[in-house]
Amino acid sequence: ALWFAPLQVVAAIFLLWQEIGPSVFPGLAVIFAVLHINKRIAAATFRLQQKLLKLRDERAKLVRETLSGIKVIKLHAWELAFATRIQASRGAELAAMRTVTWLRAILSALFTCTPSIVAVAMLGAHALAGRDLTLKTAMTVLSAVSLLRSPLVFLPLVLQNVQEANLSLGRLSRFLNAEEYQPTSAGDLSGVGVAVDGGTFEWGGVDPQSDGGVVSNAAPASETPSQKHASHSQHSSTQGIGPAESS
Repeated sequence: ALWFAPLQVVAAIFLLWQEIGPSVFPGLAVIFAVLHINKRIAAATFRLQQKLLKLRDERAKLVRETLSGIKVIKLHAWELAFATRIQASRGAELAAMRTVTWLRAILSALFTCTPSIVAVAMLGAHALAGRDLTLKTAMTVLSAVSLLRSPLVFLPLVLQNVQEANLSLGRLSRFLNAEEYQPTSAGDLSGVGVAVDGGTFEWGGVDPQSDGGVVSNAAPASETPSQKHASHSQHSSTQGIGPAESS
């Protein structure tokens, strides 16, 4: 378990100190050096994971748009063009995934080899210090270092899960904290329609009796409303006059 790993590390270091004394420090130096290297690798992996998520979003968007417009694509014979775009997007995604996989493999390999390197560093420092390297000391050191193997092996997995959780939380946070959608209001309209303010409209046609002249259906500009009313009344009274019948 994750909470039990620190206890294992503390117990292993205590047993090593009781057995070989200051020769523990070279092994601790190796552990800190490997942790520093793995920190750099984890940071590079985090950046590549961010890039990978963007590439996945672009590829999914392209596939979705292609499927939604498949009828138009088939009618215009654009299959090869869209297939090339999708393959290029997928190729970039696979390249990023390949790099992330290599970095994770290096990270796991370093943590797996760290206990053996730590044991060699501690036993070598113990021998170089002029102390007797007996079978009892060697087996005790190897047994204590084996307690470090489990925390160091599971640490890359924990780092990977933390990175993925951090990326997911960041994406959810940006989505939930985005600005709310503001729908467009209907304005002064009480129903479905179009409102026009200050518009000018004209219409006209061609008189078939003329020589291609354009006749406008609009009223003359110089005619006043009273003149229009008078002409309309005169036209109505003229229509009402007919030939008188003889008695």
